[in-house]
Amino acid sequence: MGKSLTGHKKYVTSLTWEPLMNMKREKKLASSSKDGTVRIWSAYDNTCLLTLGGHTASVAKVLWGGEGLIYSAS
Repeated sequence: MGKSLTGHKKYVTSLTWEPLMNMKREKKLASSSKDGTVRIWSAYDNTCLLTLGGHTASVAKVLWGGEGLIYSAS
């Protein structure tokens, strides 16, 4: 059984895998939460690589846009 991804302070609202543009890169997962953040996770070792803040309310959805872009909506 794998290690849990911990870090969000409230419920997770959305998950999305990074598109596989380059197979040599580390596979990543993005999560959004009611705590107003988006987190980028390493699927290799289940660690949080980056926390994105700035939303003033719950983040309802997160999507990878290709070329490293991330879209999120409150």
